[in-house]
Amino acid sequence: MDSTFTILGLTAHAYGLCASAAALVLLGGMAIFARRRRMPAGLAGLFGLLGIPLGIVCARALYCVFHLSDFWETYENPWLMLRFFDGGLAMPGLLAGLALAAVISARLVKACPAAALDVMCIPMGLSIALLRLGEQFTDLGVGKAVKEGALTAAMPWLFLQSRMGVAVEYRLNVWAYEAVAGVLIFIATLAASRWLSRRECSRQGDTALFFMALLGASQILLESLRDDGHMLVIFLRVGQLAAALMTVITCAVLSMRYARLGGGRIRLWLDWAVMLLCVAGIVLLEFSLDGARLAAAQGVRRLMRAPNVRESPCMTSAWTRETPIGVLTLTEEAGALTGVLFGPDAPEGALRMETPLIRRAFAQLEEYFRGERKAFDLPMDARGTPFQRRCWRALLEIPYGQTRTYAQQAQAVGSPRAYRAVGMANHVNPLPVLIPCHRVVGADGSLTGYAGGLKIKRKLLEIEQSGKG
Repeated sequence: MDSTFTILGLTAHAYGLCASAAALVLLGGMAIFARRRRMPAGLAGLFGLLGIPLGIVCARALYCVFHLSDFWETYENPWLMLRFFDGGLAMPGLLAGLALAAVISARLVKACPAAALDVMCIPMGLSIALLRLGEQFTDLGVGKAVKEGALTAAMPWLFLQSRMGVAVEYRLNVWAYEAVAGVLIFIATLAASRWLSRRECSRQGDTALFFMALLGASQILLESLRDDGHMLVIFLRVGQLAAALMTVITCAVLSMRYARLGGGRIRLWLDWAVMLLCVAGIVLLEFSLDGARLAAAQGVRRLMRAPNVRESPCMTSAWTRETPIGVLTLTEEAGALTGVLFGPDAPEGALRMETPLIRRAFAQLEEYFRGERKAFDLPMDARGTPFQRRCWRALLEIPYGQTRTYAQQAQAVGSPRAYRAVGMANHVNPLPVLIPCHRVVGADGSLTGYAGGLKIKRKLLEIEQSGKG
């Protein structure tokens, strides 16, 4: 979802407004704290000129590094990497770009770079909170699914709710948690800055290091709650890895700075050991929650093809048949179809049983492959984020035998510039064929990425073209 509204005849994006507010808060806060510390007057203004372009460039560059396949394979146009205004920015890259801008600005006005980083980091928590609030208007900030229970009933505002099919799904409202964390980090950083200013042993840059340590520690935890498929490396997130690295480095620097106050080398090595053990513990915990399940039986690749077919307290039934497009496996849970998998492999723990619903689904698929059926009449429970579900509903609106481009589908879901996110949603469609993501093609009409392969996509379109009459 990318909410837009009109102001004086101009279209404004809600996330863009939140990002603009975050930039104003950062620049205004930096100007205030720089003045209080009697730093050169031009520091904040110069940072504003350099920070925005450097922040965007670094944030976009890091995002593209981990999403090259989206630009080369799905859209076959690497120049889309330059279209940052369509979305796709990485927070670690943004922070790195802003820090670089602060250092350059300080050098140009002949100020201390460490002091410039201090005044930049004090209001940074509030800016991050505003950026996270903007995620509610996108497909980001969506957390892992949770069971419906007393907590979801008592405090529904802690969770996101979505429905497509017969089930209501509750997910952790991660963007709200991160917004609150940003405000708390701002308060803690401001208090630490005032406390450090009264300490004779404090140094320039301590406030920035304190902020980075807090931010890194919070992100290691909060990033593990996400389930939006953003910046994922196997089962760990780029944000988690960057946060872990930032926490270790900043705490190590602080330890070296103050090792002389007591303990010396022993204290320094103990600090390093504790930090590394904490990071290793986080990685092992994340692997136990996500990685072990992802690596089971069929490996990461197969599960990446259908990540929304998840384990559930309800029994999952699965059955496999040979079809004109190859072997298909259908899964059912709680009276609704939850997955169409290419190949004979079923989700781990699924009961091998051809239920009446699965039998009826295969019968309708046979009619479809013969060109005798143009629409399916089956209960489906497609599990995904709210934005993904909007994309899948739009797929169901594409008429039999017709195609749409990614841009047209993005227009249909009310997010005209989110065709990249639409392509990602189509790629993780848990019910291909039944939810016809094969009807979406490139802007020039060329066939693009498909979970079952382009050969199957071409076959499905040929079936529909021959059955239109």
